[in-house]
Amino acid sequence: MKRNASEQQQSQQTPDDLSLEEQIAFFTSETSSRKVRNNVELSVALGVVENVAKTEGLTTDKLAVLLDVALTGKFANTTSSKLIKCLLPKTYIAEKLVLKCLSWICTGKAANEVQVMLMKWMVLTFDLWDSSKQVQALYGVIFSFIENDLLCPHVCHLLYKLTRKDDVVLFRIQRLLNLQKRVGAQPHLMGLLKLYKVYAPHLVVISVPTSRTVFFRATDRKLMADIREAQERIRQAEGTLGADITEKSEEEGRKVSKRRRLDVIPSVSSAAVTGGESLADLTLLRSHIPITPAEQIRSFEELLDNLDRIELPGQIASVLKSPVLQHVIACCQEEQISQRLGFWLYETLHEEIVDQPRSDRARGERFLRLLINFTEFLQEGVPACENFLVRYLHTWNGADYRPQILKLVSRFRLYAFPKLNDLILEPLRKIFFCSSVFCKCQIVHTLTLMLRNFITEEIPRYKAKRGTTGLSNDGETSDESSEEVDFCHTIEEFISFVDKISVVALIAEKDHILLFHHILTFYEMVSKLRCRYQTPYVCIPSAGIVYRALLSTNAVVISRMCNIMCNYHKEFSSWKEASAVGDVWKGTRSLIPPFNQYVLDFSNILWRNKAFKETQRVADPFLSVVPNEAVERTLVDGPNDGLSVLRHVGLLGYAYQFLKETQPEHKKLHPNLIQPHNRDLYLDYLQKQRLDGILAFIHTYIKRTAKK
Repeated sequence: MKRNASEQQQSQQTPDDLSLEEQIAFFTSETSSRKVRNNVELSVALGVVENVAKTEGLTTDKLAVLLDVALTGKFANTTSSKLIKCLLPKTYIAEKLVLKCLSWICTGKAANEVQVMLMKWMVLTFDLWDSSKQVQALYGVIFSFIENDLLCPHVCHLLYKLTRKDDVVLFRIQRLLNLQKRVGAQPHLMGLLKLYKVYAPHLVVISVPTSRTVFFRATDRKLMADIREAQERIRQAEGTLGADITEKSEEEGRKVSKRRRLDVIPSVSSAAVTGGESLADLTLLRSHIPITPAEQIRSFEELLDNLDRIELPGQIASVLKSPVLQHVIACCQEEQISQRLGFWLYETLHEEIVDQPRSDRARGERFLRLLINFTEFLQEGVPACENFLVRYLHTWNGADYRPQILKLVSRFRLYAFPKLNDLILEPLRKIFFCSSVFCKCQIVHTLTLMLRNFITEEIPRYKAKRGTTGLSNDGETSDESSEEVDFCHTIEEFISFVDKISVVALIAEKDHILLFHHILTFYEMVSKLRCRYQTPYVCIPSAGIVYRALLSTNAVVISRMCNIMCNYHKEFSSWKEASAVGDVWKGTRSLIPPFNQYVLDFSNILWRNKAFKETQRVADPFLSVVPNEAVERTLVDGPNDGLSVLRHVGLLGYAYQFLKETQPEHKKLHPNLIQPHNRDLYLDYLQKQRLDGILAFIHTYIKRTAKK
């Protein structure tokens, strides 16, 4: 009966199965010939096993049998190595086989050559393991293999894949450093140290190479190709698409195209929670563990209740996608967490932005947008991001990722102006003058956001750190990296820097309207610093900005400049009131005479028809320096009122439309038709056309109209 059953079972097997069973029996038989040369049976057995492994894959039982044969030392080392290369699974590799590999290595029975091949196989098939929990528990055992010089490169590669945050401890770092002293700065050691620094930058104090360094090189490309084919076969059998699980023997930073198949920002995954729990299971965990995984937080109330015991994930980069973790980072003051995030950000920025191929720009843009959202949430710049920007701006072409880069620059921290100029402003200045007018507009907008960030975020933050309640008369200083910063002087120099490049840009771009409006937006903020942001100083634009706006051919530019002049009236009035109690900056007093000159020139040119007439009240009035003979030679009728609100080239079109609406249809139109009695109607018309700055200026500074 037993024989008949056996014959029936054998009849159901395919010829390949029969042949494979026979060849495996050859390897396990004690009477089989073990010599290498002229051994036909051995060659046939290896050929059959290799063919079946590559075409169909081997079951777990057969893999276990062949693994034992290869590691017992029954056959020559070359035969054992070939058998290990044939360990290609039919589905996935059971974790118990990996544990068996580790146990065989611990026994030391196998030759070094075979152990090296086995470790290569474990590394290359890592993503085909059905689980790694038990192997992860043996992390310390695997780490002990680094003392073997032959195994060390492959052990470091395997540890690179297995390492979690909890595995990074001081004694392991010290052992790696001691080993590095003995054998030199080997790439595989530096790769593992780099990963350790990502998790614990406060423990790894040495510098590591850039992300383009090759840490783990390919040593057996044929085996890699065989495993890739096995992976593709498993995909087709399951009908699913997955990531390429074949290990890239080069460090992921160099051949970025392979790593880019995964998202640069990992999903949130806590060590206390595995991938198989349901939502109900996650909720039950709260009463059993002292920490709360971030995956359990479903509302802001739960965040507040568990803020002090939320577990940060091993992959700190996932905070960029998790609002919950962003709140935790904002509230957490641990230096270790900041260092972990900072080191990862710096390395990833280099990899995704500097080393990224131009054909994959969308990935870098997505990453930068997440980083921008994170900085906007924190309302401050990230130090690691600033360090990257300082280096990147010196080689930046001004085009790659321009909106994202400039947005990150706008959150730069406040330093003393010489340092701020060297780090950020000088590189921006070079790009500014070599770029198109539209890039100039973006840079001016960025500088406007920088000023707002300095005033609204940076100075109050430094004041809070120092525990002060207000600014002193001579400006405030703050400690940042053992450096004193005079905020008043820095803001003054920053505004002066923007003013200078703006004047040159207006000349170069021939008063381009779009550029002019961005510059005026900057000065609209500057003209409200004291009243809106309670700063102790007032800064005014230079004559190059003011008079170019006054003589502009665009009515909106003139109106906005007049509105800015009105804002300064409130600024100086507030400064005058504060000067009685001493809460002012002394340098503001020197700005009053030039500003009065601006007001007088605006009044004379726009309203009083005295554009070229000398006045005795203020020295060096604008346009009065033009000799009368030169004005007469122009043969212009009424040159003094040629720039008035009625005849100004920028406002002449509005005067024509006003007369067209108010005069008879067939009457010849001329600005002289606007007489003093209906000039106020013309100003009201300008206000209806959204040019309210002109009317506001006249009501603010010209008493005759104000009394009406």
